[in-house]
Amino acid sequence: MDLDYRLMQELVKVNLELQKLDEGYRKKYFRKNTNKPWSFKCYQCEEKVSSNEADEFWTVPVTRYDSNVRVRRFCSKDCSDCYFNEQRNELLGKRDQIIEDRRLLRSFYEEAEQKFKEVVAERHK
Repeated sequence: MDLDYRLMQELVKVNLELQKLDEGYRKKYFRKNTNKPWSFKCYQCEEKVSSNEADEFWTVPVTRYDSNVRVRRFCSKDCSDCYFNEQRNELLGKRDQIIEDRRLLRSFYEEAEQKFKEVVAERHK
């Protein structure tokens, strides 16, 4: 059952990442009260976005565990949608795989339990 417990933990992690992704996907506005404009490159198209030229930008949380970056910035909704959908589909694929692994594990456990009951019944005859 230890393996099933680990799979459940992974499933919880993936579901939390999906929730974080959904809740963190948002439009933000550049602050206009700064002395110096700031800019960034769009993660998707690498277009430079500057606070003195644009009013808004989009952010999507990073869901990969190996990254030190917490959010990715994008120039438009179209660019952010591409990244968001890619991350979401990756997480949904992971979740489906974990669910399938748990289903397979359950069938192995049921089969082993049945064989165990047969062995015990033979011993008590």
